[in-house]
Amino acid sequence: MQKIFLLIWLLFTVSGFAKDFSFHDLDGKKITVENIEGNLLFKDAHYANKPVLVFFFGTRCPFCEQEIPYVNKLFKKGKINVIGVQAQITIDDERLEEFANEEDMDFPILRMRDGNRFVRYLKKRGMWIGGVPYYIWIDKYGNLEPVDLDTVRERLEF
Repeated sequence: MQKIFLLIWLLFTVSGFAKDFSFHDLDGKKITVENIEGNLLFKDAHYANKPVLVFFFGTRCPFCEQEIPYVNKLFKKGKINVIGVQAQITIDDERLEEFANEEDMDFPILRMRDGNRFVRYLKKRGMWIGGVPYYIWIDKYGNLEPVDLDTVRERLEF
């Protein structure tokens, strides 16, 4: 019996995500998520019942810099929530915040530690290709799906 409990504990520990977990953005705001069989349901009223686009970018990625203005536009229109994750190289949160300010990124960006946890989770699920820019669409039911910007445009009826 102890081996079964140890195995369950290891599965949750290794994945980095138990049933409920939280992220923090660069402003220190907490984003709480419930993991229900791989679906990620946002518990915060701001994120609930609205799709979330997770934008994986790099501070040294020229293609990412080209897409940032469009992602900002999506966020400002209010039809979708956007969360940024710097996934190219490891930098400290200060440098990440400087980059976000230089690029006028208006949407929340996860702290490096939390962003890395999310990338590891996606790798374990087979949803991370390892490149940037990269997008994950999370619908209001918590389903995750890799998408491109054309798909996002279609879904938001632009």
